Amino acid sequence: MHTHAHELQVKALVDMENTGLLALLRLDKYEDLHRMYMLFRRVDGGLATVRSMMANTVKEDGRALVMVRAVHAQAWGGGALGFLCASGVQTRAACLLMYFSQMAGI
Repeated sequence: MHTHAHELQVKALVDMENTGLLALLRLDKYEDLHRMYMLFRRVDGGLATVRSMMANTVKEDGRALVMVRAVHAQAWGGGALGFLCASGVQTRAACLLMYFSQMAGI
């Protein structure tokens, strides 16, 4: 018997700060995630709640990542150097070395 009360509990469990879906994902708690999946698949709308939260999280994290890289690229002057340094391809020390090499015309 899966009632509306169960659906509300799914939302509460998924949203918990230290033991909810996102916390389990970030902590690589795959067995706990499996148990959560097995439980929520029995509740009407349970997996839809999980899917919605994951989709929103991926979108938010993606936006944040794009913004951080854009800020870093601007800080490094844009162009190829800005892209390499903002994208994490190069370490900060390597970016500084590349920057000073470009400035010195080496």
